[in-house]
Amino acid sequence: MTGKTILAIDTDTDTTQQIVSILEAEDYLVFTAPNGNIGIAMAKKVTPSLIFINPALSGTSGLEVCKTIHSTEQLKDICTSPNIADTPKS
Repeated sequence: MTGKTILAIDTDTDTTQQIVSILEAEDYLVFTAPNGNIGIAMAKKVTPSLIFINPALSGTSGLEVCKTIHSTEQLKDICTSPNIADTPKS
């Protein structure tokens, strides 16, 4: 799957749902992953054209996920972007 396919990797379900709602309203096919390991596996499966990654992921950091994606032959050309949604901190 390519073109209008996006993957959002974030442990914050509220942020993920906001991203999904906005992008689906623009006719994007959006997949989500709750952590970096699942996100990497999902990226290999659906080959999105863009991946939003929370830089502050719990567990494997967003930076490490980006490094893994860009060092994986199948995924190296996928555009990655940090989530920049303004989320409240508890």
